[in-house]
Amino acid sequence: MRFSELINAAIQFLQDSERATYRALQREFDLDQDTLEDLKNELLEARKVAVDEGGRVLVWRTGGVGADLKLIRISRLCRKLSDQFDSRVFQTPSVT
Repeated sequence: MRFSELINAAIQFLQDSERATYRALQREFDLDQDTLEDLKNELLEARKVAVDEGGRVLVWRTGGVGADLKLIRISRLCRKLSDQFDSRVFQTPSVT
């Protein structure tokens, strides 16, 4: 599994459970200590989708940076679709 796939799988795991011990993540994804540290840094620092609780538990962060990015992507997609719809609906047929 690529690291990017691991990140996505861990995010889904954390979203589903809302809380997970670091040990549970190690067991679920068969992680060595270095990979667990990399994953923690990605989730806590880079993506800011979780918070650390006592150095033992990851807690899903509702509405973190990840959620903001998803909303931005959805907003852009809606705008694009709206623009496409408007251009089709309001096209004036050419008169020949």
